[in-house]
Amino acid sequence: MKPMLMYVVAAALLLLGAIPIYGRNDGLTNPHAILGVAVAKSRMYDKYKYEVRKTNLNNPGTKESEPLDNNENDVAQKISLPILFRVGRFQLSRSDDEVTREGLQAIVIKFSPQGEKILRLKPEKGGDPTYNRGMNNLAGKVFIDPATGSIMRAEGWLTEGISFRWKFIPGGRIEKLDFEFIQERRGRKWIPSEMTITVKVSFLGFEIAHRRYRVVFRCDE
Repeated sequence: MKPMLMYVVAAALLLLGAIPIYGRNDGLTNPHAILGVAVAKSRMYDKYKYEVRKTNLNNPGTKESEPLDNNENDVAQKISLPILFRVGRFQLSRSDDEVTREGLQAIVIKFSPQGEKILRLKPEKGGDPTYNRGMNNLAGKVFIDPATGSIMRAEGWLTEGISFRWKFIPGGRIEKLDFEFIQERRGRKWIPSEMTITVKVSFLGFEIAHRRYRVVFRCDE
């Protein structure tokens, strides 16, 4: 069951491949347009190299972090901002602007699942149905820098559990998956800083894992 838990953690690195670039979204008021611009600016730069390490926060004495394993890296590469925020996946709404913990003004876009399940997106060709179902069931907020139009922070959570099979045996369920993704500003660029993930998994009705992870992104320009 440990590999499945690792897949869940890796899949929660939804924003792993996102590096916002220059630009603004001045004059945009529609939440779809604002988020669309922010997502369009999020892409990998070849000149940036990342080291991603994770720490299990359930062990209070643990100070050392470790890199993602091959399975986690493989899963993380299947999910990105453009996939998560595919047009039509979520209902979007513009919330009141907020001041972040860092004291910065932010445009806030709320996202939630489509009300009718028949409207929820099918996976793209070659996409994983389980990951797609998980993304369809997320809700949360995206905080956008009004000066650059780039994503500053995103937080999300599952609105309902996701069932899965373990070694072809039904009965697995992801009961909880929360994440907070934070970027830091360098000049006029926002780059990944850290992410906290909480995941709770059960099998045949019994809780088998309830863990928190902190993922740190180290970027070399």
